[in-house]
Amino acid sequence: MGTQALAQGPWQVIRLHPPGIYDSQAAAAAGGFQGGVVSDNAGYTFPALWNGSAGSYVNMLPPGGPYQIGNIYGMSGNRQVGRVISTTSLDAALWSGTPESLVSLSPNDSRYTGTEAHGVAGNQQVGLANFRVTGGSRSHACVWNGSAASFVDLHPAVGRYSSATATDGLWQGGFVQLTSGGSHAALWKGSAASFIDLNPSWADAGSSIGGMADGVQVGAADSFSTSPRAMLWRGTVESAVDMTPTGARSAVLYGTTGKMHVGYSQYSGMAEAGIWLSNDPNSFVNLHALLGSDWSSGSNAYAISVHDGLIDVVGTAAPIGGRAEAILWRALIPAPATSGVLCCGMIFAVNRRRR
Repeated sequence: MGTQALAQGPWQVIRLHPPGIYDSQAAAAAGGFQGGVVSDNAGYTFPALWNGSAGSYVNMLPPGGPYQIGNIYGMSGNRQVGRVISTTSLDAALWSGTPESLVSLSPNDSRYTGTEAHGVAGNQQVGLANFRVTGGSRSHACVWNGSAASFVDLHPAVGRYSSATATDGLWQGGFVQLTSGGSHAALWKGSAASFIDLNPSWADAGSSIGGMADGVQVGAADSFSTSPRAMLWRGTVESAVDMTPTGARSAVLYGTTGKMHVGYSQYSGMAEAGIWLSNDPNSFVNLHALLGSDWSSGSNAYAISVHDGLIDVVGTAAPIGGRAEAILWRALIPAPATSGVLCCGMIFAVNRRRR
């Protein structure tokens, strides 16, 4: 792919933050589109879909109700998943590119008080369902295949709480908080009985999966004596690899293509968004540095998409004294014949807009 050229540029930085919005966050990307959430000055949040610019923002709540607020957490192809909330319900949501396409994934089952969808790949969606218990509810990891009727509870008997955050279309990943204590990175294949514990033996403070691709899971693990460490697995606890760059105090991975990964590294006092261009921990490229000196409140990268010769990385950053803004970092994948030319410099195209 010409990763050395990609490490040096050209990268474009695009502020997705729409005019008149209080704050925003981009959490998902697929096929040139970006998804996330925006908030207004009254504190209401709306599921957001962009097509590469602040002006392309679409509020994905269907007009006319019944939902008042929502979020987009994941995307794959032309599908988006998240949650929507009305005065009477919390529903996992599945869209196909328009507000009107919204489908509620909440099962018709009185044992559950609400659901959220956090990841999608192909026709599979994953998330959590709030399972009723005496005095309240506990989150259970769950999986769907395109409809509320396809709902499957993934919560294992050894768990107190659980959540599924990612899928590769066949396997589901997330975490399980064990009844014996501690949240452990978890992998399932369509049933509660298939639960695989991926928590490294040294991670006494726990671990979790944040993103998945075919055969690869990424996330973080932590011990009581260290800060979070970025992690990569290949389906077994023995395959765990620490992806924290040399010199970083901590790091977390949230998204992956299977070959490239995104998240943040922390070297001093703030998180700095970045991309790992390979499975080498030191392939980390600091995307926060592209934002400039005005953005010293930190940043994070949550998702990555490769499409039409481009790499899109989405996340959030905050300027000095400012509020969170959705950010798109975009790079042209260097062709082998031109990678030497692209190595010569880095192009920054930062779209600045006054509030």
